[in-house]
Amino acid sequence: MIKIVNYNLSYYRNIRSAVLNFENYNVIIGTNNSGKSNFIQSFGFLDFVINAAAEEVNQAFETGFKGGLYEKVLPNKHYITEDAAAVPSIRFQMEWENTETNRRFSYGLTLSWRAGRSVAMTPIFYIDGESLSYKDLGKPGTSVRIFGRHENKVTYGADFPKFKSEASLSPSVSTIRLLQVLGTVNPAYSDALTSLNQVLKTPIFYFSHTELTKNSKDKLNIHNGRLIAFELEEEIIQLEQSPSWHIFKSAVHHVLGIDDVDIGSFKIGNNSHHSGQEIKYLSFTHARSIKNLKDFSDGSILLIALIVKVLNSGHDIFFIEEPENSTHPKALVDLVNFLQSFAEYKQFIITSHSIVLLNKSKVDQIITARQTEDGMSEFANVSSRKELKARLRSGTTNFADELFFDQSEVEDFD
Repeated sequence: MIKIVNYNLSYYRNIRSAVLNFENYNVIIGTNNSGKSNFIQSFGFLDFVINAAAEEVNQAFETGFKGGLYEKVLPNKHYITEDAAAVPSIRFQMEWENTETNRRFSYGLTLSWRAGRSVAMTPIFYIDGESLSYKDLGKPGTSVRIFGRHENKVTYGADFPKFKSEASLSPSVSTIRLLQVLGTVNPAYSDALTSLNQVLKTPIFYFSHTELTKNSKDKLNIHNGRLIAFELEEEIIQLEQSPSWHIFKSAVHHVLGIDDVDIGSFKIGNNSHHSGQEIKYLSFTHARSIKNLKDFSDGSILLIALIVKVLNSGHDIFFIEEPENSTHPKALVDLVNFLQSFAEYKQFIITSHSIVLLNKSKVDQIITARQTEDGMSEFANVSSRKELKARLRSGTTNFADELFFDQSEVEDFD
């Protein structure tokens, strides 16, 4: 299993600081405009810097990321200055583990900028610092440095080969990109690169009922870096032949009261019983009637989609934005129980402003996001209910007084 251990982020968009430790199940709670989406999308931003086409990344660096998915990577007020040195650098520092290889990795990236010569003072970004290291958790000693970088100068660990191509590293090219191209026979280094990409390519689930129920040719699957739709009915049908089928049926029964899920079929194109194209279809038994997928409410379809992805996704980490949308409180509670029953071998990082979801989480699973008076946001773990209420009350919008903690037992799905 690949999982994020901690993540420090500062001055990315409206996030002043985020110094966070992660459990296998985590809820980032905060009001609207508290930076929750920016935080989740920062992983995709790192993936863009490291893995997108080199020409596209270079253009983004030279134009201040304007016009693309990650426009305005600096806080708004930082664009209106000629003194780039007075603006803090954007910093990312992440630790993650591969529990199968028993290794922990650490990657850091610092982006700085200088003012362009245009009248608009468009910032020109460059990689100011970068580092990668690993630690075998079953062995004594300190972490092993794979590389460290300051601007264009890269130094490697003692047992890492020195590449002649390092001298040509441009300000927008990540050292990770170089290592992926050149390759390595060292299993620890390969593990570092492979597992880092698994973390950064984690999809963000933010489903749209409208898109999920459209025909394939009209469906929009990705929007603003989020997975908003997929072939839901087709993937449910595929689950029937998997070990997860009975878990799916149990989950939709507990969460949505669906009594049964059935896959039927018929043949077209030939009168013969043994030939022709087989067409499969999906039906549900719910509230004493037979329904198809489109007969369910918006919230029910969103919950079904999320359950399907938890069961059939190859990812170990799940970023889930606002699962409470269009969902009544009881179904949301049952969804939390479902997700937590998978937390032994999956990691969930959920953003929300739902009191229901907050009340179903333990204190050590909660991360607060609060917006301060200057529009910047601060993220932090909490150690007690008292601290949680104080942090939620201290932002520009207060909903701490609505908190009520319910310590019900987590229900397992089998």
